Amino acid sequence: MERGKPVKHAGLAIVLLAGVVSVHADDIVEPEDIAAIRASASLGDTAAQMTLGEMFYEGKNVPKSNAKAVLWYLMAAEHGEAKAQTIVGLFYLAGDGVRQDVALGEKWLHRASAQGDPTAQRQLELMKQKATGE
Repeated sequence: MERGKPVKHAGLAIVLLAGVVSVHADDIVEPEDIAAIRASASLGDTAAQMTLGEMFYEGKNVPKSNAKAVLWYLMAAEHGEAKAQTIVGLFYLAGDGVRQDVALGEKWLHRASAQGDPTAQRQLELMKQKATGE
């Protein structure tokens, strides 16, 4: 899907469920689009889960809610999405949208790092430097 081009057609749910297109939060403009993304995300589509996480985090076409953002990112993280694992880890480290839990945050960052996520790797490196005083 071309970024910046609004999603606005009745077949979006079918297209999403078929995995034909990925949708970015900036592309969602209609309530039906949001419903289609939710349906797809509820069926385990990690791209849709990431989109909903982004929408709630940024307050794009939905009320801003870090707690709801974490829930959608967590679903994607549990399905092995490295970027989502990093985001969830950072939410837990900061206590943003969730109760702060450094150990759980590190766990998610380690999972993402093991998949090669550079943001997770850098965050873990910074945490190690801080702990060792380097």
